[in-house]
Amino acid sequence: MNRCAMYARYSTDRQNPCSTEDQIRRSSEYAESHGWLVLPEHIYRDEALSGVGADREGFTRLMAAALSAPRPFDALLLDDTSRISRSLAEAARVFEHLNFAESESWHSVRESTANTNRRTFYLRYMGLLTLFT
Repeated sequence: MNRCAMYARYSTDRQNPCSTEDQIRRSSEYAESHGWLVLPEHIYRDEALSGVGADREGFTRLMAAALSAPRPFDALLLDDTSRISRSLAEAARVFEHLNFAESESWHSVRESTANTNRRTFYLRYMGLLTLFT
């Protein structure tokens, strides 16, 4: 059984603060549908903080846990990969660190990025969108 952490974030005080609760609910439903165990002590969130840059308390604690040995969880659940970062370069760096730490997996509930080929394709796709939009 996968032991799961979660990360949720909303960007500005103009967004709905319930947003993080909705993200956690959707991620919890995803975990339950896969028979995975959500670890309440590893639910990380940042509220009213931009996804540009890594200076976010919840995000910093998540990365410290993900890169620790032994890892306290097997998988990271995200409602959407944009919750990690709005910067493609930063997101790629984070996912590279997670891969380096041999984190079993990260899963995006909305994008169904549960396998390596799909994740790699998704990051490349997002890079192309960033270049042309």
